[in-house]
Amino acid sequence: PAGTIMDLNIGAALWLAVGARGKLRRPVSWCMPKQPSGGASDAAASAAPEAAASAVSTITTASAASAASGGGFAKAEEAIGSSSMKSSPCCQGGGADPGTAAGKESLEGWQLGNPGGIAGDDEGGDVAAGARYRSSARVVLLGHGADEQCAGYGRHRTRFRNGGMAGLAEELTLDMQRMWLRNLGRDDRLVADWGKEARHPFLDEGFMAALLDTPLHAIADLRAPPGTGDKRILRAALAQMGLPKAAKRVKRAIQFGTRIGKLSNIREFGSNRAANTRNAGTVELHTLWQH
Repeated sequence: PAGTIMDLNIGAALWLAVGARGKLRRPVSWCMPKQPSGGASDAAASAAPEAAASAVSTITTASAASAASGGGFAKAEEAIGSSSMKSSPCCQGGGADPGTAAGKESLEGWQLGNPGGIAGDDEGGDVAAGARYRSSARVVLLGHGADEQCAGYGRHRTRFRNGGMAGLAEELTLDMQRMWLRNLGRDDRLVADWGKEARHPFLDEGFMAALLDTPLHAIADLRAPPGTGDKRILRAALAQMGLPKAAKRVKRAIQFGTRIGKLSNIREFGSNRAANTRNAGTVELHTLWQH
């Protein structure tokens, strides 16, 4: 793995996350469905692939129809949005608004603890919100491949502006070819340090084959702003599976979302501005620490 400031920042954030130690927080801003009983959770899990497949079909059909009718991106996006929201269980009453009495009742009944593989630091069992916890999970799901295959990075927009869809396709291919060196080697070591094992759903062979059979304009449309056009096909799938808010979130790199990048820049360079001037992300650690 590369030994740069960027790798240190990403690695530190991921290592802390994989350790899964902290305090529980109730997700009060979420649209929380009631806890399923019996086989309902299994049914929901088995329905997830079909929902994603439907999103692929919807977004591809909408894009093709838009292109044929000359409607442009906005028209395709309107078709995607209307279809996604109709099939969203959250928007059809499957979950309650936390701001209402029904929503509060749903939150009160939501179990924290063993059902999600979470145990207290000293002993197993359910724990209350705000209590310290550690996860007993031995497997960690990571998102490698989502940005690389679905145009989620800022540099993809630059390549699209300069080289169009052909240039974007070349950049995505390059990202996938070098992922084992830039990401997987580093992150596998970090996960293994906790005695855990990584899984990569977006690198599943079936998922990758489905993307390769999907037109690039249906996967991403970088004419649209961040949070909309990037990873477009994944956002449509999220909306169809009842996560419309998550579907609209703008990407933030893990080192910036956790503020580790900022703290590291101040420590090593004095300020964020000084770090940016030196293109801190590519600075080799051994050259920095020699001074």
